[in-house]
Amino acid sequence: MKKFIVIALTSLFSYGVSAQTDSTRKSHPFKLDFLLSSDFINTSYGSHFGSIVKAKWAIHSGQHLEWFMGIASRHSYLQESSNRFTEYVDGFTLDGGAYFVSELLLYPFRKKHFFIGVEPYAGVTHTFSKGTWKTDFDNHERTFKHHYTYFDYGISQSIGVRIRQFSIKCEAWLSLKGVLDGGRSRLADFDSRFLPSIGFGYYFN
Repeated sequence: MKKFIVIALTSLFSYGVSAQTDSTRKSHPFKLDFLLSSDFINTSYGSHFGSIVKAKWAIHSGQHLEWFMGIASRHSYLQESSNRFTEYVDGFTLDGGAYFVSELLLYPFRKKHFFIGVEPYAGVTHTFSKGTWKTDFDNHERTFKHHYTYFDYGISQSIGVRIRQFSIKCEAWLSLKGVLDGGRSRLADFDSRFLPSIGFGYYFN
């Protein structure tokens, strides 16, 4: 499954680069997105906040459809002290990664303002956890530090408004790892993450 996703995304990226036309380069060759994320829907895993930055190049720019290829970087912080599933733990987890992305934007109306987007991604995520584990019944205390790097893939969906070279959008980042490869299926956990976010984009002509 992982090999198939890697091959598919690599082929799609190569095709997109070769298919980029001169008119597309002259219209909107580059777009930068910045978003703030927070898992406010499910706070069972603790207080969370993070950021997502994306740099994308236009492959196709039409009246009702735009196609971008690029890279993304995501970082987040989770306070484990308020995690309902890790009792007696006082610590935090840092989560970040780098990904290849391919975004399709649909403009359903005559004027190119309101849009709906879908964006598959694949890349590498690194998780770092550090804290203290202690129990009240025997008064034991231990410190821990863990690193974990894994192949991550999924899809994000967005809805927003574009005003000339600016765009404002809401996005949901859904990691499919753990859902499709037999791992955990909790949509808020690190190998199967659901992250709502809000942010803005800028088109460079």
